[in-house]
Amino acid sequence: MEKIYVQFADATEKTIASVFGAPQDPEVYANLGEIDDADPRYLAFAKPEATLPGAQAAQVAKISAACAAALVAGFASSALGAARTYPSQDTDQGNLFSAVLAAQEQPSTWVTSLWCASDGSWSLAPHDAEQVKQVNADWLAFRQSAQQKYADLLEQINAAKTIAAVLAVSWTKPQ
Repeated sequence: MEKIYVQFADATEKTIASVFGAPQDPEVYANLGEIDDADPRYLAFAKPEATLPGAQAAQVAKISAACAAALVAGFASSALGAARTYPSQDTDQGNLFSAVLAAQEQPSTWVTSLWCASDGSWSLAPHDAEQVKQVNADWLAFRQSAQQKYADLLEQINAAKTIAAVLAVSWTKPQ
């Protein structure tokens, strides 16, 4: 085992604040210590994912990023009859919101265009007011499904009692 020279956060010596390559002058640095590289306090500092709280934090960050990516990767709607993919980047969400607001109380002849893809080919397709509302309803259902999935996975991560159980929790694309 290798000796590690550390500075603890305080006199309790529960948490490492710094690591040094050689012994330091106690006149200059307070709360110094010498531990081995297998000490759980060192592992928590150097490899936080090797501890349960560290693994949980890392997995939450991973799940959060996956959920965020899923929310802007697009969603499906059959508002035009056949299933099409609609974009969902921030600008796209704003555009859909504007279209939904504009569609309120419009005559049946009212039409606006929304970006969507059919078989991978993107185009601005005309949508009447009811179709715009259906695209929005499908977006909301997709978003709520992703958010619920995220909440469920967070619950599993926080309830996990081992690192292996934490790492077993993973994101899959919501439908």
